[in-house]
Amino acid sequence: MKYAIKSIQGEKFQDREAFVDSTVVLVSSEASAEMILARSQAPSSKHKKARAELTKNFDESYDDKLAAWSDGQKYIDADSMDLTISRAEAGDATAIKRARQTLDAAIALIDPVWGGVFQYSEGGSWSHPHFEKIMSFQAQYLRQYS
Repeated sequence: MKYAIKSIQGEKFQDREAFVDSTVVLVSSEASAEMILARSQAPSSKHKKARAELTKNFDESYDDKLAAWSDGQKYIDADSMDLTISRAEAGDATAIKRARQTLDAAIALIDPVWGGVFQYSEGGSWSHPHFEKIMSFQAQYLRQYS
């Protein structure tokens, strides 16, 4: 079975083997090696400062009282929860607390009659679910709670 892969150059297609060969050549080229090496070096002070500022903004955006990163609609923001769980796994006590608090609060979005999860809750609290279920949210919640 042959696979065809669309070329960046336009409407031409390459078979799988030709694509793999050209990719190997590209990655093994000197310019690519320099680029990979540059990415693997320690971050600059500019990057460290930006990371610190983003971390500060992220931490300040969490609402401890309502257990969420948003002011209005309440839902588990997948990216925020993934970062929090990563930080919790690294031993961050605040992240552990926030992950548990948010997951506990979001249980209110689980439909007790028909199952599944509502997309979000309205009114700035977890107790007013928006009665819509979207498949991507079902998958996200399964992943977050597992």
